Amino acid sequence: MDRLTIGENVRRQRGGMSESQLARASGISQAAISRIEAGLREPAADTLRRLAAALNVSADYLLGLTDAPASATERDREMAARDARIRDLEGRPGDDEPWRYPLLNETYSSAGPGAHVTNERSASYVPFRQDWSQRHGLHPSHCDVIGVRGDSMEPTLQDGAWILVDRRRTEPRDGKVFVVRAGDETLVKRLRRVRSGGWWLVSDNRSRDAETGRPTHPPRSFPLAGGAIIGQVMWAGKTL
Repeated sequence: MDRLTIGENVRRQRGGMSESQLARASGISQAAISRIEAGLREPAADTLRRLAAALNVSADYLLGLTDAPASATERDREMAARDARIRDLEGRPGDDEPWRYPLLNETYSSAGPGAHVTNERSASYVPFRQDWSQRHGLHPSHCDVIGVRGDSMEPTLQDGAWILVDRRRTEPRDGKVFVVRAGDETLVKRLRRVRSGGWWLVSDNRSRDAETGRPTHPPRSFPLAGGAIIGQVMWAGKTL
């Protein structure tokens, strides 16, 4: 597809119709239409059919395969309606809709002394913008949203914060935050490389015991016995 050609044809055929009017007629967000008209987004096949039906032209015209803006055929309209029904039934995100990331129930990655994972079933979903997800190489097929319990990663992660974990990123990276597992215990820690070539699990909370002066959350060597990296923390949400 030629994105610039499609964008120009959509804009030309829209004529006096506003972007918001076209959005309502096609079921596509105004933001997505703006990006398509600017040549910044290549519309998916079902998005193209919905635009063609709403503009009453053929999909071939929008693609630049013909110069004649012939009226949308009955088949074009049927296909656009079918695409909308399938998307609604399957809960499948369209070209402009957010992706739904699974929110795991009763799974707490401890930022403190350690938490036991009791249940990893998906309780619900958390939406994230497609363009943001793609920009960071994320997808619901390999990411989960889980809760944090404990204060050892404050101020970065507060007790009760939610984090988005990419399970494909299991290679240690200096200075990045990871979810790691040791037996049935899970921890959220920052990895720091040491000169000897090993790694430390480090807490962001630098508080010290008032009596001994020792760190409240001392670093731990990594890897832990029987442990592994579950994934890298890519996003955090918290109540201020």
